[in-house]
Amino acid sequence: MGIKFRTINIELDSDNFIKFRKDSFRVSFGHEDDFNEQEYIDLIQKRTKELETENDKLKRILGDKDLEIALLRDMLKK
Repeated sequence: MGIKFRTINIELDSDNFIKFRKDSFRVSFGHEDDFNEQEYIDLIQKRTKELETENDKLKRILGDKDLEIALLRDMLKK
């Protein structure tokens, strides 16, 4: 069985990433008193949206470059 990567689903995965973050918070600071679960979920939601936006932007740029290369190759054939 190999590792599978998938897009994070905040509703389904929040228990896992909250446990992980709480543990890392506790290891880093010796306690989890100041850890705010909802604040962390909000941060993950914000970052996920930012990454989706950036990914869409990069896909458009790549598509534009692919089109530009195709047009240049077409011109060279003539």
